[in-house]
Amino acid sequence: MENDDLLPEERKAFDSLPRQAMPPQNLEKEIIKELKSKNIIQQKERKKLSWIAYPVAASLIFSLGFISANYMNSSLNEDSTYMMILFEDENFYVGNSAEAAKEYGQWSQLVKQSGIKLHGQELRNIGHEISNGEVTLLEADHANRITGYFVLEAKSDDEALAIARENPHLKYGGKIQLKRFRKR
Repeated sequence: MENDDLLPEERKAFDSLPRQAMPPQNLEKEIIKELKSKNIIQQKERKKLSWIAYPVAASLIFSLGFISANYMNSSLNEDSTYMMILFEDENFYVGNSAEAAKEYGQWSQLVKQSGIKLHGQELRNIGHEISNGEVTLLEADHANRITGYFVLEAKSDDEALAIARENPHLKYGGKIQLKRFRKR
């Protein structure tokens, strides 16, 4: 835009606009909603999760924790082993993903250097749901999805909570569930 295309008051208003402002966190969701309402993009029919899907998901998470614990070290004490389950929703915003990955790595190293056994992994957004013998492809969805986990061994609930509170996931608007393994 040329300077002479604007009147002086327009130039002043233009120059006073903030630079490099971040868009609102829910902008993508609002745009998609508007495009769907105008039938510019098609809204997929989505099956509701049946009541059986939740126990299946819980079993899957438990299995992941069990496998991770065995992978980390077969001598883990079940009474002191915890799983941090990382959730994201439409409010989760990282910005620079390379910088965030570095931050998660630094957090993980600090925890390990303090003597805590820790293993974790980011999960893909696409997966499969198995319910009543049917397999459904789960596509990326911003509604409170599980995006990763960490398994750790801590001396107490307080220590495990302190470690979870320092996880960068919370800084970006994520949520964490912390659960202790059940000894059987």
